[in-house]
Amino acid sequence: MFATREQGTTSKIPLFSVHFFRVIRRRPGIILACAVIGGFLLLALLAPVIAPHDPDTLNLRNRLDTPSAAHPFGTDAQGRDVLSRVIFGTRASLAIGLLAPAFAFTAGTIIGLTSGYVGGPLDTLVMRLMDLLKAFPLLLMALFILAIMGNRFELVVIAIGIAMTPDLVRLVRAHVLVVKTVEYVQAARAMRFSHARILLSHILPAILGPMIVYITLGISQAVLIEAALGFLGFGVPTPRASWGNIMSGGMAFIRINPWLAIGPALMIIALVLSVNTLGEYMRQIYEPGRHKAFSA
Repeated sequence: MFATREQGTTSKIPLFSVHFFRVIRRRPGIILACAVIGGFLLLALLAPVIAPHDPDTLNLRNRLDTPSAAHPFGTDAQGRDVLSRVIFGTRASLAIGLLAPAFAFTAGTIIGLTSGYVGGPLDTLVMRLMDLLKAFPLLLMALFILAIMGNRFELVVIAIGIAMTPDLVRLVRAHVLVVKTVEYVQAARAMRFSHARILLSHILPAILGPMIVYITLGISQAVLIEAALGFLGFGVPTPRASWGNIMSGGMAFIRINPWLAIGPALMIIALVLSVNTLGEYMRQIYEPGRHKAFSA
């Protein structure tokens, strides 16, 4: 039994690689998506080098300028270069897009594994709590948390992470309930392996695929929630730039200089489409019938 499982486990690694490279070869859109995501990562890392101006420098003489060679996205109400602020805003928006799903992944994995594996009254209590949290839309839940705790950057990350956690808890628990009944897990219990070893060595590796897909798609979800929070004035506080608060500041002058809102909106659209494209390809890879999707 264990030899068969080990052979199956080792064979999944080259099988996954074959499917992944077959996707890249037959569906070049994933190459473009990965290139765009990589470009955003470089933009965030090299923002001080790439940005043409200091994003926080005020110049009231040039306030609300239309796009020009010196200011391709124009200037805002304080005379700050919008393109530079959009570039620096990539750091905050992308950081939230990565950190919030990571928070949800950590919390959801721990809670979901424990709830599904232990079962009984604990599982019932956890799921009723998740149902209560799930009753609120993600944006409303994040707004509620930030209204109580404030809107510092780290609190924005935590609020979005908490709002995303119930979905991941339910996903992890559902898979744990299935995997804990399979033969190799039952055999590990019969051999009196510790619960921690069974969870980490036998159950968790078997459910990582759907979790990775969810977290990948959760990145774009977190970016959109941050943009909505910033637009409503509950996101990353100024003067720190984020795509959400840049759009919020530009909406009051949308008729004078639409690029104040269009610039960050284009960045959000590009990132969300790229991440969703990558997430959909990963979903196909991890589907049980993926051999049909990649058949010749």
